[in-house]
Amino acid sequence: MWHNISPRTASFPLAGDVMAIQVTLLSHSDDPLRSLYMAYRTCYSQLTPQQVAKRIGDDRITREEMTQFIEERLKTGHASPLEQVSYEFGISGVSRAFSHQFVRHRVGISFEQQSQRYVTYKEGEFPYTVPETVRKAGMQDRMDELFDRVGELYEEMVAAGIPAEDARFLLPNATNTNFKITVNFQSLLHICDLRLCTRAQWEFRKVAALMRSEVMKVTPELGRYLQPKCGEHRLGYCDESEKDWAACPIGRVRPHKEVLFRIYEAYRKGETQPLREQDWDVIEEKTRRPGRLMPRPVLPLGRMAPWLLAAAAVVLLVWGGATGDREIVVFGVVAAAAWLLAFPSPAPSSVEISPTIPRANLTFLGCSLFVTAVTEVICARPPFLPKFVP
Repeated sequence: MWHNISPRTASFPLAGDVMAIQVTLLSHSDDPLRSLYMAYRTCYSQLTPQQVAKRIGDDRITREEMTQFIEERLKTGHASPLEQVSYEFGISGVSRAFSHQFVRHRVGISFEQQSQRYVTYKEGEFPYTVPETVRKAGMQDRMDELFDRVGELYEEMVAAGIPAEDARFLLPNATNTNFKITVNFQSLLHICDLRLCTRAQWEFRKVAALMRSEVMKVTPELGRYLQPKCGEHRLGYCDESEKDWAACPIGRVRPHKEVLFRIYEAYRKGETQPLREQDWDVIEEKTRRPGRLMPRPVLPLGRMAPWLLAAAAVVLLVWGGATGDREIVVFGVVAAAAWLLAFPSPAPSSVEISPTIPRANLTFLGCSLFVTAVTEVICARPPFLPKFVP
């Protein structure tokens, strides 16, 4: 069942042209979200399609539940149900240069195009598109003059009895044409994967963007999946050449496949590392003095903070337990707790200090507790210390 809608048109004006690019959503599947949900649910449920439809009609299955279920299925790459949702578009004001690319999409799409065999341009006047680069180069007047002469010769040939199907051999790729198409959602996704890419020809990119805009008006739950292939809802990364990716204006926010492969290979080899102590020196220095880029020298004492804490904890706990001094035991517990915070991992093999604790605080605490431990031991003068200790 199809849902006919009042024409709503998205257009891309080209100043000075006879026609502007226009894309109008003429019709679409009745309730595309429901149709897509039923297609998916038929695959994954013991219920019959009739039972699923009844539950939807009784509101036992809400639109939010349908949307969530569809989103989960789309993550799996199960695409065949997408072919059961279709859209009809009217497209006008596009060039023959565009149409030669457009008709190369053959699966899941049906075209009807204005014929230059059955349509004769009266008085030799045919609409055409002038690219913006031609205007900026100051060559539009020459292009207009040439096409005027082409139109005059076209009219003369038709007047001489040459059929339009032969006179059309004169017409340039810039000549405008019109389409009425029907496309299923799977094919539309594929078109947008390729033609919303910044490397796509500008005219095709405009048409794809206008088609997406039209779908977003009626089914935004599905329209948001119409993205270039690097979009987060599609492939997720760029698979063009690295050179083209580096030149892409959105390349800085969407990764290239080779970058991902290199990261994975580095991870597999164990080459990726957490932030190091000197990295935090750079971060902290930039925070305090944004104008200074060189990191501060790392003092050896800063690196020793966790080990001082460990030594202090061992000495204080052992000595406090041996002497029964609760105050020393408390100091030992504090040192042990600080040591655990200094090492985020349970094993002391990690040399990374927790970024939540400033290194200066840890160094001060470690030194203080270590000095306290040594002082307590010396002042208590245990029997096993040499006699020369005062």
